[in-house]
Amino acid sequence: MEYICKHHNKLKAVCKNWKSVVESPLFYQERKQFGTCEEFVVVLTRLNGEARLIVYDPLQKSCQLTLPPIPNEFHVSYSYFSQCVYTHHKVVVIGLPESDCRSGNTENSVMVFDICSGKWKKGADMPMCRDFFSCLLSPQTEKHIYIAGGYIYIDMDLSLHASQVSYEAAVYSMEDNRWEILPGMGTEFSDDCRCDIVFMDGKFLVVHDDDAKFYDPETREWKLVCRIIDRHAVYVGVFGRLYWFELKTVKEYNSMENKWSVAGLFPECLHCVHFATEWSNEIFVSGIDCNGDTVLYLFVPPAPTVANDNSEKGKWSALMHPRFSYIYSIVRMQI
Repeated sequence: MEYICKHHNKLKAVCKNWKSVVESPLFYQERKQFGTCEEFVVVLTRLNGEARLIVYDPLQKSCQLTLPPIPNEFHVSYSYFSQCVYTHHKVVVIGLPESDCRSGNTENSVMVFDICSGKWKKGADMPMCRDFFSCLLSPQTEKHIYIAGGYIYIDMDLSLHASQVSYEAAVYSMEDNRWEILPGMGTEFSDDCRCDIVFMDGKFLVVHDDDAKFYDPETREWKLVCRIIDRHAVYVGVFGRLYWFELKTVKEYNSMENKWSVAGLFPECLHCVHFATEWSNEIFVSGIDCNGDTVLYLFVPPAPTVANDNSEKGKWSALMHPRFSYIYSIVRMQI
């Protein structure tokens, strides 16, 4: 049965048995097992002046659903620095500020939206207040969320004068609802707090400053993988490969030869890329055009064997999005 995300509530309203099926996690597990899942992209953006989570369908080039706002009883709200992860019919939003905090907005709250029940619940708070960070779900376990980078704040004072660049990563266990701080990366970074997290060759990599390091859970140590060509670029790991978006160029990293090659050039109207994530067999990209307006694209990278062939480059296709303003986070959703 084709299951369209926006008809979720209608299916539940048919009868009690349908409601029981649609709200059952087993329903989603079986869809994934039999390859009948549909793929969407969850977008954290501004809608009518308010930050909201939108389920976007790149295939239909349209918005399928707006997720319910977080209930006031949790006393938290979306932030421009919040990041999203999707796993097992749950959307996890990390880095939410407390709306009633008198000493400043402590942006360390975690909220989880369950697609089955249509309800929000609170997760364990991050170990420290942090923003401008990156996060990513482990594709191996699909139960652990890694975060790294960003600024951490001292004494709950949310000003850059009371902040410092974070040199630590942490992992959140969905099963245990618990955070674990990983060992320090052993590198003195610059004042640039930005980083990207990717999984490549089954390894958790943090791309920060001028290098990429992966974490070995057995030795609990960080090891250098490769030098980075531009620390201000957007890096994304998809299909087991590492891609680089910057300077109107897409590059791919060859781990066997330890070198970068050009995989494509930006479309003329795409000025820069802010976020990228895997979608189906393509890369979903959000950025801004030359006028500063938000744009969405799908990028199909070339086959690895022809990445060095100048005659064969990745293909771009533009997507429509009638309601998006600035986008703060994107993540692939399978349901």
